[in-house]
Amino acid sequence: DMPTAFVIGRPNTGMARVDMNQDDLKERFNKRTPEQAMSAWNKIYEESVNWNRGERVLDVHILSGSLVPLWQQVQLGVRKSLQKGTSGLTARDSEMKVVRVEA
Repeated sequence: DMPTAFVIGRPNTGMARVDMNQDDLKERFNKRTPEQAMSAWNKIYEESVNWNRGERVLDVHILSGSLVPLWQQVQLGVRKSLQKGTSGLTARDSEMKVVRVEA
């Protein structure tokens, strides 16, 4: 039984492509009536606004421009601020990622 690509939507994390065979899909998920599904979906959706991982509401701060030469200094500044506890940042808030955007 070859894996098939399914798109699974979750109220807290959105859509995700999952490769699994149909037997695994039936084993992992239970069939629900539309009313049961809507009730469970709404409950998870409302609870997920404050989750730390997989949250549907996420604050993002973006630095743009030519930052490559300054990247280490910016990272160091964020780490120092986190260590001092003066920034109000959590360890997760201080994660920095490089993303390249092309128009």
